[in-house]
Formats: sequence, structure tokens, C-alpha cells
Amino acid sequence: MSYDIDPYLFYQYFNKFKKFVEQKSGSKLISFSSNPYLKITEGYKTEIHIEANKKLDVLSWQGEQIGSGEILKSVISAIEIDVNNLVPWQSRYGDDKRPHHIFYTADNSLISKLEQILFNLFNGIGSDKINFDSLIQIVGKKYSLLAYLFFLKDNSKYLPIAPKTFDESFSKLGVNFKTKQKCSWENYQRFNGLISKLRNLLLNEMNSEVSLLDAHSFAWVLSGHEEFDATSIQNVKEYQTLAKKKRKSLIEARIGQGQYRNELLDLWGCCSVTGCKSTQVLIASHIKPYAACDVYEAMDRFNGLLLIPNLDKLFDKGLITFDDDGRIIISDRLNEKDIETLSISGSMKTRFLKEENKKYLKYHRCEIFKS
Repeated sequence: MSYDIDPYLFYQYFNKFKKFVEQKSGSKLISFSSNPYLKITEGYKTEIHIEANKKLDVLSWQGEQIGSGEILKSVISAIEIDVNNLVPWQSRYGDDKRPHHIFYTADNSLISKLEQILFNLFNGIGSDKINFDSLIQIVGKKYSLLAYLFFLKDNSKYLPIAPKTFDESFSKLGVNFKTKQKCSWENYQRFNGLISKLRNLLLNEMNSEVSLLDAHSFAWVLSGHEEFDATSIQNVKEYQTLAKKKRKSLIEARIGQGQYRNELLDLWGCCSVTGCKSTQVLIASHIKPYAACDVYEAMDRFNGLLLIPNLDKLFDKGLITFDDDGRIIISDRLNEKDIETLSISGSMKTRFLKEENKKYLKYHRCEIFKS
């Protein structure tokens, strides 16, 4: 466990997430913004951000208003939006339990202090760290409230937080990081950093733009549905039984390094197709994609080819594949000029094939290759 997201666990949960969303929506997951299910269940966050900022109306704030209570009123209205579940503002456990209760009970002196901090925060005066710490001194460590206010200020950098929810999601992704009862600027920065790392992983898996808020939604969904219970996902259960060293090898296999690469070098010795012996440029490529593999397939040397970069990219994108005799199959999506430019030809074939390679190549032809 570490502060980094475990790549293997991410890919397992992403595959589960993709199937879950496609089943719920009845359509392919092309992007977060276009999927009907995600639009309905997660799109409200963007709507809240827009509506709340209209209620804040920061452009109308004047320095002379500080201490009048008017700025606090606009902040309260930006919090108390009917559909807003990003901060628990409702009086479920009594008014005094609401995170922003002090906004109602502050005396004149405290109102001035609060409004000065809020004025500074939303107008970019002073550092965000100073404003965050200053709010803690007055409202206490109300993590969901503080994160919500920063989210309203800049949703390209800051996100709402529900500590219990995200702690559960981070745990599933192999991250040894807690937010519950850990409210601080440093903790919040790490939280946003982890969501940013999650966004980068999602970008690698989707041929569409992924926003920071999309990555936030992905983590939110992992915690909110029983389908993502770790004990019910076979590959995750198997992975969790592995020793730390074995997990490290499995993660290295994702990028074609470590034990996996060494075993492919032992098996093939050079490029599986061209015979190129410049091992420093050869890429250890999975036949059945890593994200679709169980823990054994991901480390199986027979699920790999050593390829020069252009062949690796074409194979990865499903623009070439190989039959059971090792002969190349070129996608109709490549025209003659592309084929010539990329230095491929219909006469290419793998130098040899083992029987154990064939089940993986069959998967690649059926699931990855674009005819």
C-alpha cells in the first residue's frame, strides 16, 4: 500500500465500472459527458457548481460589504441548494450539527473575520493555503464544507469531498491514504492530487476528454454500489493474495518492465516479427491487454510479443493482428499509403508461435482487432 494508485487494481475496477455503466445506460461508455447514466447520476455536480456560483455572485461583492452579513448570506444560499449533496447542509441531526451553522450564529466581530476570509478566497487575495487554514480556525475542521467552498472557487483544481466515501474508494485502489478526521491543507492537496492521478489513468483508457470532476465521479461510484465490493471481483481477490514482490512484478508488467520483460526476452530474444536485436527499443507488449487479464495472464510470457515501436502501436490499437500460423492481418482501416509509411507488409509473420500463444491471439483477433 502507498500514496500511489495501484495500476492493476485500477484496471480491474475500471473494467467493472465500464460494464456497470454500459449495463445501466444501455449504451457504450464513449465519454463521461455523453453517457446517459452518468449524465443523470453524476452530471448534477456541474449543475450545482453553476447554480451555486450564480448565487454567490462574487462580481457584485464590494470591500465595503465586509462585516455587513451580506457576503455570508450569499455563501449560505450557495450551500443550501435543494439537490446539493456535496456538503451535508440539511438539518438531519439538528441545526447545530450543520457544518456551516456558525454562519448563522456568528457575532458581528466574527462576521467581519469570516467575510474577510471569504472575500479573499473568492477574489484570489492571499494564498489558498492561508485562506484554508484561516477558515479552519473559525469554522473548525469541517472538511466537506471547506472542500465545497474551494470547489466553487475553482473546479479545475479543487473538488468536493465526502471523507468516508473517498477513503473507501482509495482503499479499493490500493492507496494507503485517509481523509476522515484528517482535515488540513496538506491532506486536501494530496486528495486532489490523487484524483488528478486517477484522471490520468482514465485518460489512458478512454479515447475522450476526462475532467477532474469525471475522475471524482469514478471514485464516487466505486464506493456507492455493491457491484464494486472487492470480494466479488475475482481478479481483485486473486491479486490481494499475492505477496508484495509478486504484486510489484505484476505492476511492472503493465509497462513491459521487470520480470515480464525478462521472460519475453528469454522466449523471443529479438523482435517477434522483424528479428530486430536492438533490445533497448523493443517493447514488451501484451497480446491480451493487461487491463483484461487476470493476475496469471498478465504475467504469462506466452501472452506477450516483443515488438519494434511501430508494430507495437499498431498491434495495441488493433490495426494489425496475427493468425494461428503467425501471419500478419492488416486492418482495412489502413490505406496503402499508411501501410507503406509504417513499413509493414502482408508478408510479415511472427518468427515462431507456441501453442500457448494461440488462445491470446484469438482473443486479440476477436476483441481488439479492427477489421
